[in-house]
Amino acid sequence: MNPLRVFSASEQVAAHLRSELRKGTWSDCMPGGDLLARELGIGRNTIDAALLQLEQEGLVERQGAGRRRKVLRPGKPVPGPLRVRILSYGVRERKDDVMQDLLYRLQVAGHDVELARQTLQEMKMDPRRVASHVSKNPADAWVIYGGSQEVLASLVERSVPAFALVGRMRDLPIAGVKPDKIPAQRERWNRSLH
Repeated sequence: MNPLRVFSASEQVAAHLRSELRKGTWSDCMPGGDLLARELGIGRNTIDAALLQLEQEGLVERQGAGRRRKVLRPGKPVPGPLRVRILSYGVRERKDDVMQDLLYRLQVAGHDVELARQTLQEMKMDPRRVASHVSKNPADAWVIYGGSQEVLASLVERSVPAFALVGRMRDLPIAGVKPDKIPAQRERWNRSLH
């Protein structure tokens, strides 16, 4: 079962307003904060926090005191939510801080996020089993947390839209990120010499 993530009131309002922007409810300017607060039946501070979040995302722009916020992407379709599936190395990784932060950020951005039922360990890091699992669970994008070179290569060969979060991605044409361990290793080496 996925861990429960509770969103603040301002995050929920921001998600609602973001959805309305995607639908094209407002094309030039957003309604004022007082009007939004009355329409949604919530406090002005909550509206202000949600609008600030939309400003930080580059969706709206403040026009000055007493003026409505400008919608920054009129006429341009704002990408809809993605169905993102996350395949973790093991059960322990599902609960670590990196995973929780990733889940939170994707959910707040409005995406449908789900952890895969099985982990890479449970599938014995077998590229065929992973490919079968991925094909039976369609998604717009996959995040592979701690994948082997063979698993990641298999997904690249099948043109699965995937992002490698750590793992053996060297020389593979796959988007990914992993920590730079060289400075820490260099420091450890220097300490061992003294």
